[in-house]
Amino acid sequence: MPSLPASNKHATERQNGLTGLGNAFRTIASLLLIVRPARLGVALTEDITGSLAMWEPNLYLYDSYSGGIGLSAPLYRLSDRLFHQTAELIEAVPAKPAAPPALDRLEKSAIREKGWLRKFLARLLVRNQAVSNETSV
Repeated sequence: MPSLPASNKHATERQNGLTGLGNAFRTIASLLLIVRPARLGVALTEDITGSLAMWEPNLYLYDSYSGGIGLSAPLYRLSDRLFHQTAELIEAVPAKPAAPPALDRLEKSAIREKGWLRKFLARLLVRNQAVSNETSV
């Protein structure tokens, strides 16, 4: 994943946005691979080898079986579709949760989480395009 400043402001929304992105990836990947979502695992880690001034998350989507069952290679080949269809899914979901007005803070948090989710995905799409351009040359 791309590096971001390690500001504590909205850290929870940032992490929730990335967790939501992982869940969206798993949903779309299960449709692309025609498998149950439970057959795919999602993990979120943080690279702490670099500077503490940058937040460098790692999001993994993997076979949930020991030793795997061969889903990684087909999913890698479908990564462009995975990223674009996940972006379509995210845009189709309203940013505002269906919550009573008393939960205005929750609503604002959900909007920020979706904003982080969009930022992460936009950076992934740019990186994926760059990798695709390098491999096609």
